[in-house]
Amino acid sequence: MNLALKIRILASGKSQILLAREIGISEPQLSKIVGAWVKPCDELKKKIARALGCRVEEIFSIQEQGVMDNIEVGHERA
Repeated sequence: MNLALKIRILASGKSQILLAREIGISEPQLSKIVGAWVKPCDELKKKIARALGCRVEEIFSIQEQGVMDNIEVGHERA
């Protein structure tokens, strides 16, 4: 899970449905991003950050990406 993103959404007072509408994607797609099942493109990261009033780096860190890469590699070996 992208905990930083989840916390920002909750702190904003917006529902995931409202945020998804604001940035032009479906709520299930946003849910997959929050759950870290899907990595959004850079443009979508910017839209999410803008809608939440923060910087991209505050909700999509390099460290989180490294963790996801390790998980994906682990699945490929299994």
